[in-house]
Amino acid sequence: MSGISQVPDGNRDGFWRQVAADQLIVSGAALDTDTAELVLLAIEADAIAEQLHAVYGQVRSGQDAVRTTTALAWGSGMQGQTQCGFAKGSLLVAAREAEELAVALRAAREEYERAEESVRSGTVFELPRSLTGAGEPIPWLSGLDYVPWALTRLVAITAGNMQVAADRGQLTPTGAGLGYMLEELSWTATGGPVLDWLGQEDVNRNVLLASMVSWTAGLVLGTGTDVSVQRVHPTPQVVNGRFQMPHTAAARGIEDLAGVQNGFRHREDLPEGTVRIDRVSDAEGNVSWQVHVPGTQTSWDDPRPVGHPFFGSALGMATAMTPLAALAPAVRNAPAPRFMPAVPGAPAWTGPLLQGTGERVAGAVRNPNPLDWHSNLQLFTGQEAASQNGVVEAMRAAGVAPDEPVLLSGHSQAGMIVMNMANDPVLSSEFSFDSVVTFGGPTGHLPTPEGAAVMHVEHPEDVVWNLANQPNPVAGNRVTVANPLSDSQLAADAEVNHLGESHDLPAYQRTGTLIDASTDPAIESWREQSAGVLPTGEVTTETLYFQMRREE
Repeated sequence: MSGISQVPDGNRDGFWRQVAADQLIVSGAALDTDTAELVLLAIEADAIAEQLHAVYGQVRSGQDAVRTTTALAWGSGMQGQTQCGFAKGSLLVAAREAEELAVALRAAREEYERAEESVRSGTVFELPRSLTGAGEPIPWLSGLDYVPWALTRLVAITAGNMQVAADRGQLTPTGAGLGYMLEELSWTATGGPVLDWLGQEDVNRNVLLASMVSWTAGLVLGTGTDVSVQRVHPTPQVVNGRFQMPHTAAARGIEDLAGVQNGFRHREDLPEGTVRIDRVSDAEGNVSWQVHVPGTQTSWDDPRPVGHPFFGSALGMATAMTPLAALAPAVRNAPAPRFMPAVPGAPAWTGPLLQGTGERVAGAVRNPNPLDWHSNLQLFTGQEAASQNGVVEAMRAAGVAPDEPVLLSGHSQAGMIVMNMANDPVLSSEFSFDSVVTFGGPTGHLPTPEGAAVMHVEHPEDVVWNLANQPNPVAGNRVTVANPLSDSQLAADAEVNHLGESHDLPAYQRTGTLIDASTDPAIESWREQSAGVLPTGEVTTETLYFQMRREE
């Protein structure tokens, strides 16, 4: 049983259901709720109660008028009084129900906001930055309560979070810990209290720093978000002496979706930068699609030249002011001379070593495979990214129709890809995004898409999901399911002690097993909203693979 205790009553489904109830932390709502809407509904309920009380007063006046004329027409007068009495009773009941509804709506709003704050406090660390303990800078200190201590604070926060990780048996910090460490680093690197003094205290410093790094990387390595896609085919298998394509099946739950994602890691017969798209048809001819996008794939194995920043743009601008202006575009895009700062007094061999190292780093940052680190930065900061453009082109090449429901699934970087796609109004008019599932993607700072059921699957020990140090919003169509691996009942989870394993897909596949067994109302609501793209009966699956390539 791989370290898992035996099922005492033989009820395997009941066992997993109980493990899911004990272990999973679900942040979501079975209904789509907006606290502002709850306030408006409460006000409307109060207004209805007031109107009902006004009508009650009018009926009571009418009853008094009938009573004074009863002596003239005894039969009809008594009947009129009786009817007025019934009407008064009904109006009082209705008014009381409206008032109780208003109270319940306000209580729901308070409970909803309390739940959101609970989620935030459980996933995000927030501390006052001033050594005086103040949450805001003290003007007359001119930043001296912030700036001189920034590095010291960062070191202390890092050491503290590493100690928290060690206490949990982990070698790397939790998502909440790293998120705060990055926020402190980003706050220092983006001017410290200066933005706060300028009234920009709500700016997400992690995103701002990522934007600055992305812009710099674009200058040094060149920019480009154009991609091409080409259909590729896996190697056929030999079965009974005949070639046969590998069997694929549509995902029916979270475990299956994580399993498909995990399959990208082990497919040696498909090139990197490949997206899997499944066309799913049921017995009645209804068609839906499942789009599976892998995470970051580039490495140091594909060196890229590192050029002088501004070289191309400056030379192109200078050429445009000469009689050779027609050549300016070609000059601007010409390869820049190689650039790597020389180290004074260093041996001669250090130059080539630094150049080679820089080119290998450049290969991981910006690569012909658009699932690179430059796309990570662009997606994180809401910019156009080559990897997202490639997925869109692959869907078009696959023939996804506007009225056919689509499920988007993405791991790590691809979590941002699928969320940005679902939030894009132009793409939402071209495709019908019914459901979105992310595994370990940094999505807390991204808005909730309209019309799509969203599920985020996260591990507290995985640091990637909280790079923005901002938890996922709670909404009726957006649920976050966290599985603390350090406290898991599963032996395989208990052995996970660092980022490489907690962010990896085998762990997310095991978490998917628990989610599929869960009966939590928020998870059940997500299933109901995703019913059109998660088959339950007999279906036919046609799997298409497309390789994405960045156009140089």
